[in-house]
Amino acid sequence: MFRSFRGGIRFDTTNNEAKKAVIRRFSESEKLRISMDQGGGVCIPAVREGEYVLRGQCVGIPKTEEGLAVYSPVSGTVEKIEDGVHPLRGKCRYVVIRDDKQNAEYPPEPAEDVSALDGRQIMEIAHRASIPGPTQYSEPEYVRILKMVRNGVKTLVCGAVECEPYIGHSTRICAEYAEQVVQGLELMMRATYTKNAVIALSSGSEEAERALRGVLNARKRRDNPAKICISQVAAKYPAATRLKKIFATRDMRFGEKTIPAGVTSPFACLSLYRAVYEGKPVTEAIITVSGSGISRPNVFEVPIGTPLEDLLRRAIVSENTKSIIMGGIMSGVALDSWDYSVLRSNTAVLAMTEVAEYSRSNECIHCNQCGKVCPEGLSPSQICEYLMQNDIAEAEKLGLADCRLCGCCTYICPGRMELTEMLKEGKKAVCK
Repeated sequence: MFRSFRGGIRFDTTNNEAKKAVIRRFSESEKLRISMDQGGGVCIPAVREGEYVLRGQCVGIPKTEEGLAVYSPVSGTVEKIEDGVHPLRGKCRYVVIRDDKQNAEYPPEPAEDVSALDGRQIMEIAHRASIPGPTQYSEPEYVRILKMVRNGVKTLVCGAVECEPYIGHSTRICAEYAEQVVQGLELMMRATYTKNAVIALSSGSEEAERALRGVLNARKRRDNPAKICISQVAAKYPAATRLKKIFATRDMRFGEKTIPAGVTSPFACLSLYRAVYEGKPVTEAIITVSGSGISRPNVFEVPIGTPLEDLLRRAIVSENTKSIIMGGIMSGVALDSWDYSVLRSNTAVLAMTEVAEYSRSNECIHCNQCGKVCPEGLSPSQICEYLMQNDIAEAEKLGLADCRLCGCCTYICPGRMELTEMLKEGKKAVCK
């Protein structure tokens, strides 16, 4: 079944080479600089300088019980523990490990009887394994599972919709790890107490769809009880953030009331499979390296802490690169330098040879193009007019709180107004 939603922007993704590339392992960096803020709370270093660590050993203990631990992705010696700049959070501590290339592993602890695990036990494993959410710096997966249980979701959606140019990691995970993704999704269903699940794909994902259908058909022949289907979603931005509403189900007890679907990701399903069946925490990220400044777009499975510069040079970055973006071109964050390392929650790094220029002046021509593409049905230009007049009350009446800061309005604006930034500042003003 093909699903869509109002608004949004369609990008030309027909030449997306990352979707067709085979996932490659990258472990060539001699030193890994592992941040103690990987998303899911700040951690305190659990090792000392000069200490030898194993792959999968905890090197960062969360300050709170709700936080996620940080694990070493390699074996080697801790060279230093230092303060540094975080790409998204200001400053944080780093543990620098020199990889000895021996890959000596900390003893894994797989589940003894997977079939006997209940929902809470699976959720606790997701917590211990430090599985991140589906997008950069979203809530940890175990927190999302807990919220799904509390909200009584009826449908669980594994979102593999690539709606931005250049991105291809979710498609490649489904294509190459189809069996593990399906088994991980079944574990997610048990953890969230849902009986139905959907794997949402976008157009251009034929290889992934064939692999997933092959696995699902084989499991049906073995009388597997889990109800999992595949559905295509319109390949327009921001489809990945609309899946809750696209697959919402009606609650028969309350008539018109709808219950949003629960959403997970292929990487989270793969990580949960590895945590349960193999006893391994998340020590690597699967990340798209692409963009107009990359000669060899690819998807890499890399140890967390890998220097971005090493990864970009492996993909042959152009000398004409003007900006490095962590994430997609619409939802990502522009970095001020290459001097950062891969985080557990990273999904993409883009090198771009062009930079868009925007204006903070009021050049609105009242074309309402921003209103046509807004997934929430708002009129961003009107809201911004009130914000520029410091009339927060009127901006709120027009739906400022409903804005998801997806960036569609800024992208489509013929006057190149920086609408998203103004909306972001308006939201901050409301929270003060």
